Amino acid sequence: MINPTAGEPGPDQSQEQLDAQIGGEFARELYGDLPCRRCRYNLRGLSIRSNCPECGLPVRATLLAVVDPHAKELQPIDSPRATAVGLLLWALGGCVAALAVWTQRLGDLSSVFDVSGWEPQRLQALLPAIVLAGALMSGAGAVAFIRPHARIPRSYSIAATFAVVCYLPLIWALWQLHGVLDLLEPTPFFGRPASAPSLDRSLLRLVTDVMLAAIALLIRPNGRLLVARSMLLRSGRVDRQTLLALAASAAVAGIGDLIHLVAFRLPSGADELARLCGSLVIGLGSLLLTIGMVNLLIDSLRILPVVVAAPLSLEDAMGQAPAAPNGDSQP
Repeated sequence: MINPTAGEPGPDQSQEQLDAQIGGEFARELYGDLPCRRCRYNLRGLSIRSNCPECGLPVRATLLAVVDPHAKELQPIDSPRATAVGLLLWALGGCVAALAVWTQRLGDLSSVFDVSGWEPQRLQALLPAIVLAGALMSGAGAVAFIRPHARIPRSYSIAATFAVVCYLPLIWALWQLHGVLDLLEPTPFFGRPASAPSLDRSLLRLVTDVMLAAIALLIRPNGRLLVARSMLLRSGRVDRQTLLALAASAAVAGIGDLIHLVAFRLPSGADELARLCGSLVIGLGSLLLTIGMVNLLIDSLRILPVVVAAPLSLEDAMGQAPAAPNGDSQP
């Protein structure tokens, strides 16, 4: 069962109870709006025992697919549209920043192999601004996680507030990396050992990794509350990206940066091998981090409908019977 206060979504264990409840309502008609699961025809006024007149899908199948047995337990969101916009900005901003960084690194790689037609210098002035804009967008959207609805434990809101604060050093580090060092250190991860990442770059990247991991972990409690609103995600019907996996990906990239830091204290020869290993680990962690951000954007798009509109309960689908002429309700 869902605990709307603690926000611990688990497998949907009450689907059988919903099935039994629907089975006990066979004599009733639908007085609420209910789009057919297959063709979106409004099933209002039909018996639960009937089929959709457009596509033939049983009404009961639509009820079992779209009615959330935990709908009444979930707290109403204070500002649904603002929360939805914040959730979308948070995930989309992270993807924009990550893809801009990958574009810069691909430009570095093309310059090493002299790929014709690719002129990364045209993007050098633009990409840092895109990275910064994406990070700012994500930080602004993260504000929506502080207190999306009532009855949230204070510790959850405090954690989300600290997550928003963590964007300040993250944005500073990203600007120093891509707005300053990328102009001074071309192809930092490719080419000759002389072009290896500097100590400043490794330290700034480590700050970035730590802040990304902290943001994911601090947002996670309230993020799970929002995930709990989606029956699709909560019941495990689709795979989803967890914030723990995102934090772990940032940690992998951080290990690569630590290896780079250790390389500065190693003798000649060994330092080059350490830098190579560190760069491979950084690449793996960065790839996993980017994939995680894209998956988070997909999950956010899945959550948006139940953030904007409350999950549908069986009572909402059944609606109220129209009043009889004598003022009594129909049976």
